[in-house]
Amino acid sequence: AFGIGVMAKPIVHLLFSGNKELFTNAAGSAFYSNDVAGTMLTVIAPAIAFSGLITVSAAVLQASGHERKSILSTCCGVLTKALTIWILIGIPSVGHLGIPLSTLLCYFVMFLFNMFFLSRFLHYRLNFRSTLMIPLIAAASCIIWQQINQLFDNA
Repeated sequence: AFGIGVMAKPIVHLLFSGNKELFTNAAGSAFYSNDVAGTMLTVIAPAIAFSGLITVSAAVLQASGHERKSILSTCCGVLTKALTIWILIGIPSVGHLGIPLSTLLCYFVMFLFNMFFLSRFLHYRLNFRSTLMIPLIAAASCIIWQQINQLFDNA
């Protein structure tokens, strides 16, 4: 997820190098479509990790007979997405970035609800060190390596 976030703009420019469309947003700023797509992909990339965690936690809830809890977390996520899209798109400085931000927030809310239900009904506590910290350290090292590599490529 973090690798896609860091490499989003180069990947989009590589795949769509012939696309040089210029457009303006509600604030009046001009952007190339590839830059906008790369920025949106960068913003939504962490949602990949939440999507995986949601899938596993929802499967555990459903397998243990708490299907309605999984449905409730999904409904809360959908409601969060609808509200945040409506609010964020109306802010000219956020504009088109409101879409991936709302998706990221939606997945985060669903993850929190699933973790709450797992904790409350199955007495499961998430081990943050092994589940989140070690992958974050690995992702940070990849980001640092990519930045160092980019410095030498530009020199």
